[in-house]
Amino acid sequence: MTGLHWGWVSVVSKYATSLKKKPLDQKDLSLNDRADVVADRTIVRCKVVNRENNHTQLELPNGLGKWWVFDEHWYGLTTDLRPTPYTSKDDLRYLKNFPYYYQESDGKAWSNSQAACLAMCVSYLNNGSIKGFSDYLNVINKYENPTHHPIHRKTMEHFGVAATFTKSADVQDIKEQIDKGKPAVICFFSKGHYTRAKGLRHYVVVTGYTESSWLVQDPCGEMDIENGKWIQLNSDAGRNIRYNLGILNRRFENEGGASGEGWFNFRLV
Repeated sequence: MTGLHWGWVSVVSKYATSLKKKPLDQKDLSLNDRADVVADRTIVRCKVVNRENNHTQLELPNGLGKWWVFDEHWYGLTTDLRPTPYTSKDDLRYLKNFPYYYQESDGKAWSNSQAACLAMCVSYLNNGSIKGFSDYLNVINKYENPTHHPIHRKTMEHFGVAATFTKSADVQDIKEQIDKGKPAVICFFSKGHYTRAKGLRHYVVVTGYTESSWLVQDPCGEMDIENGKWIQLNSDAGRNIRYNLGILNRRFENEGGASGEGWFNFRLV
């Protein structure tokens, strides 16, 4: 293999493959010596440690330790292939293969939208730890006050994921998360005209953006983002919705610049 890149790399799996404790064929490893990875999984900012037997040893971010990868199964290990942690199509920059979970609602009760959004993010970051929204609910419902932020932190940690909640986010913060290959869960007022947004706080996952729109996973369905009325509440209506960037920002930063609430910096722990 020519053009091998040393130093710091971001890698993307070409196929379903494994992280390995030893530079051996997968069939020669025990289950304890490997961690399965799906295709198109991005791992950003890894340090190249060693190379042996057509494998590269990487020190993974967030304290995940050192693992071997089979060179032919990964993009980003050569100087001529440097993948971004996001995907681009026309003017859209987005996270590929992001899961979607639906929260059943009558259009009035949105108490679980935060949980549904965080469950999507857990599933995206730590594939295999959660199979659906009910898995997340089964854990969080063991606690009192399941809508409180500290309880969500405990629940995410149960699945090996951490995130940071803030009340001082802005548009650039959201874009920077996408640029790093990470989702952003934002909170906004769902009632009234966007110039006078009020009422219930609702959560969505932002998974991409253009200059004029956010790509959003809305767990409740499709919203009239301008007037605050819900257009559709069926089980797939909120998947990959485009919400006007300027209008949603008014609902998100309801008190002016850098006043948005949400979850950022999702990471494995």
